[in-house]
Amino acid sequence: MYDFFRKQSVLVSIFQFLIIFIVGISIFDDYGIHVDELAERNTGLITLKYVLNDVLKVPSLPEELLLTQDLLSYKDKDYGVVLQMPTVLFEYFMNFRFDEKTIFKIRHFWLFINFYVATIFFYMFIKKRFQNPFFSIIAVIFLVLSPRIFADAFYNNKDLLFLSWFIISLYFFVQFIYSSTILNGFFLSITIALSSNIRVVGLMILFFSCLFLLIKLIRKKIKFSRFILLACLLIGVTVSLWILFLPASWENPAKYLLNVFKSFSNFDHIEPEVYFGKLVPSDALPWHYILVWIGITTPILYLFLFLIGLVFIVFVGEKKFSEDFFLDICMLSMFLIPIISAILFHSTLYNGWRHLYFIYVPFLYIAIYGFKNLLHSKFHLIKLIIGTVTFLSLTITLIWMIRNHPYQMVYFNFLAREYAENNFEKDYWRLSSSECLKFIVAQDNNLRIDISDYDAVLHVAKYALPIQDRNRLSTTSYGFGGHPSKYVIANYTNTIGNELQFPFYTPIYHITVDQMKIASVFQRDHTDELWSQDMVTASRTNVNDSESHYAYDGDLSTGWTTGKLQNNNDYLDLQFNAFYSLDGITFYLGTDDNECPWSLQLFSSEDGISWEPIEITYRGVSDYKFIKTKTKYLRLKNSEPSKEHSWAVYELLFHGTRETD
Repeated sequence: MYDFFRKQSVLVSIFQFLIIFIVGISIFDDYGIHVDELAERNTGLITLKYVLNDVLKVPSLPEELLLTQDLLSYKDKDYGVVLQMPTVLFEYFMNFRFDEKTIFKIRHFWLFINFYVATIFFYMFIKKRFQNPFFSIIAVIFLVLSPRIFADAFYNNKDLLFLSWFIISLYFFVQFIYSSTILNGFFLSITIALSSNIRVVGLMILFFSCLFLLIKLIRKKIKFSRFILLACLLIGVTVSLWILFLPASWENPAKYLLNVFKSFSNFDHIEPEVYFGKLVPSDALPWHYILVWIGITTPILYLFLFLIGLVFIVFVGEKKFSEDFFLDICMLSMFLIPIISAILFHSTLYNGWRHLYFIYVPFLYIAIYGFKNLLHSKFHLIKLIIGTVTFLSLTITLIWMIRNHPYQMVYFNFLAREYAENNFEKDYWRLSSSECLKFIVAQDNNLRIDISDYDAVLHVAKYALPIQDRNRLSTTSYGFGGHPSKYVIANYTNTIGNELQFPFYTPIYHITVDQMKIASVFQRDHTDELWSQDMVTASRTNVNDSESHYAYDGDLSTGWTTGKLQNNNDYLDLQFNAFYSLDGITFYLGTDDNECPWSLQLFSSEDGISWEPIEITYRGVSDYKFIKTKTKYLRLKNSEPSKEHSWAVYELLFHGTRETD
């Protein structure tokens, strides 16, 4: 097979890239809308508005641009979007006539095209170094059959777009190493500027390019004048284009660059991370966080080959300076330096190792180095074993990706798969939320569907649906709203374990990967509901007592309210027409969700005189679950004051059963 790939490398390569392209254009719309996509598109629109309005002085702009913020006061103005601008310009020149669902579909297609082009450059990069198309073909297969990388290539407009252009800039870096011409230096500078527009760490390639020139100067391989010319070309063109690609820097580039480096060095975005079964703030993660995530989300074959390649580069490889030797050291450095820096400087990381996905390129380079040396072993048995294991591993990974499409981003290798659901984050992009919404609109014909949001970011996920379906949805945080939502969509990303329960809701749909739940749909269960107007005969309160009957009159347009800021003396006593065994209560809050009791206490009584506290086991905003209690009187008491809101009850719903005589 090895000889076949070598002899038929051109045909095999063409077939390989044809298959990747066909698969990509067939599935690019299968993925949902992730949590950052609205913000990323908005950043592009804000940047375009600044260029057209403030710089080019275009006399009239579409309303879609006029309604956006000002770039110079925008919190995300430091993030470059030059490589996303083609999709934004498409919207502009099409007069913004396409719906958001179509726009995000186009953006996903654009991201895939960038990744697809990068795979071609990766092929040429590996071929340039190893001088064998067989290893280029294998390298591309490794890259594409990396489940998390492959999935992110369709929607991750930061980490994967950067990885794609990091690959492209590395190809021109290799070209420059083997042939340090002005033309190669010019193309290298352009690609470095483009990649570093996404992540400033892309400038690392500029450093190694200049280092290579310096080494050549020291070794007297180039003249000093040539060194100055090429160094000035690399630095000058890269920096100039970097500034050009960041419109927010145009007023004062020097001050802007200083602020950017300060901003990114003190980045303090904090999110809770499920790490080894505990919720840990992202600014307090242990030093091994990145290493563990690489180890549990990369196919075992690639990890093994990487370790073999590492051994060969460090202990066996040539030590005499050459272009090949310098490239090997660069790849090793580009893999290790970001990891070591993140550990030493306690960088704020979250969502696994996605911020360092670009180091996967040197990782695969080193893995291919190890694969090549094993395949060139003088022992036939080693060649046979590595060939067989590689084929089986790639086949197993491919089958897994097909079976779990489109949720390859939740891949864990077989060493971690059994433990992932209890110990690590799952669908942190919330892409599965879109499928949950599609499930609901397909089965529910109501013109208005109330859906509560439990860590599912539904206000973004809904843009995967057609506008007529989006307009039917009312999405809020779980427990909010004047009345309970019909459905709850829950994401398990920040859940320790693999079970979620919501009082008075029943699970009706689960999205799973390897039997691990990543999202669920829950529907309101009405089987044990008791309306207050059917059971309450009298009420008493310390404030607005004459209106207290509105809390159980069966009319949602009327309600009882304290009419003043909540305090710890407010209470509402209810007398029932019989003894009831209750385990829950639901408040209907009207239009202002903030009028809920900020710290509810419940008490039961058989005579309305002696009161016993009831243990509340679940606190929502409108829903409360408590220990099953037999009672004829119930006291609702607010135990903490509020400096902003009153307390209101427009209707009460109890959960339980009436006691028989």
